Amino acid sequence: MTSIPLGEPAWRAHPAPGELGRLQEFVNSHAYSGRADLLADSHTARACVAVRPDTLDTAALHRLRELREAVRTVLLTHAGHDRGHQAAGVALRAQLRNVTLGVDTDDGGGVHAAGVTTGLTRFVDDLAAIMVAATTDGTWARLKACGNDECRVAFYDHTRSRTGRYCTSGICANRARQRAFRARHSAGAAGEQA
Repeated sequence: MTSIPLGEPAWRAHPAPGELGRLQEFVNSHAYSGRADLLADSHTARACVAVRPDTLDTAALHRLRELREAVRTVLLTHAGHDRGHQAAGVALRAQLRNVTLGVDTDDGGGVHAAGVTTGLTRFVDDLAAIMVAATTDGTWARLKACGNDECRVAFYDHTRSRTGRYCTSGICANRARQRAFRARHSAGAAGEQA
């Protein structure tokens, strides 16, 4: 299995706009292309979550990883990779059931949802607020997960048609086409031998 070369990830060249980029960074904390999982331990997780490492015990890290994968499952459905729309929503709902949101204003008087708790719970609340805002402004459906099983990064679909399914057409989309081609030819060859 070949991995995508290390270097600056393609999704960072064209990130999601505004606060949605924070959610994208969180989802992309998983291990891919030879990179380490940033939620593997409390010290590396601190860079993603911005809370004290002593608040990131084993249970908290497990919850963060489950939240990350629940969001990724929804993002896969955004990209048209059928992973069961209902199951994706159920998993995310379970992860967000204890979220507490309030209302805040920015300096210009704009009103938005915001977390009202502290620490790790506030981090999760803020991610939920970002999802609410992105749903409202129409950017949520453009945040997608790459269909390449070796990648699965969250990418923002900047295309006019909103039909992006892979983070890069040059690497991940080509690999998916090659796999499909090999599968078709393997199935054809097996049918001829029977």
